[in-house]
Amino acid sequence: MIGTLFGILTALVIVVYGAMHVTNQYFVFLDLFAILLVLGGTLVIAFITFPAKEVFKLIKICLTVLRREHQSGNVVAKEIVELARFSRGEVPALQQKLSTIQHPFLKDAVGLIIDRLDAADLESILTDRIRMKQEVDASASNMLRTLAKYPPSLGIVGTVLGLIGVMQQIGGDGGAEKIGPAMAVGMVATLYGLLFTNVMLQPLGENLALRSSKEIRKRKMILMGVMLLKGGRPLLVIQESLNSHLPIEERMVETGGTQSND
Repeated sequence: MIGTLFGILTALVIVVYGAMHVTNQYFVFLDLFAILLVLGGTLVIAFITFPAKEVFKLIKICLTVLRREHQSGNVVAKEIVELARFSRGEVPALQQKLSTIQHPFLKDAVGLIIDRLDAADLESILTDRIRMKQEVDASASNMLRTLAKYPPSLGIVGTVLGLIGVMQQIGGDGGAEKIGPAMAVGMVATLYGLLFTNVMLQPLGENLALRSSKEIRKRKMILMGVMLLKGGRPLLVIQESLNSHLPIEERMVETGGTQSND
């Protein structure tokens, strides 16, 4: 979250500095028509292109990307190991720890163990949920990439409208003096379109795709850990199996104890 916001704010600072560098008439960049044309036009296109429900879901996902940082794989792996150490796979002990589990997918998985699903059904259900998560995230990322095509075109519409205004003024009294300001206003729309696409929509789409990839890997690790927990495997086996899904620098070193197979 911090990195995403930092990137967006830095880009805006650079643009503002550039605007101050090229002119001292800063108000020309604060054109309400250009803002409405690009932002409002993109929103309208979104509702035309996709179902309204999907658009609202996309907005919610984007806000989540900007607002929340997901747990690292290391934190989730340690949580699974702690569950194994505390419960030894026994349902009453898992029930005691259920409310303390942070990752929602792990919490759902442990809840299914508590419901006493057999191993085959548990694995099938969790695999289906991982696939659904992957499809939802891919859909949202593709929506952002699709919408990213439109703001520059909307900006060009603003520029064309500005050119029409220029053409009307040519030949009139003081027409030559009005051409520059009229063209500047028209070009602002193109600037907004390029910024909205290259600073917001495309980066957010790539950000979401990357986050989704990490989250899917994490959920596959959770699935494996939960299946080992369900099977009552030794604590060391669970830990080292989870370590296989983590980068070397994030791997757990000690279990803090061993688990018997009794």
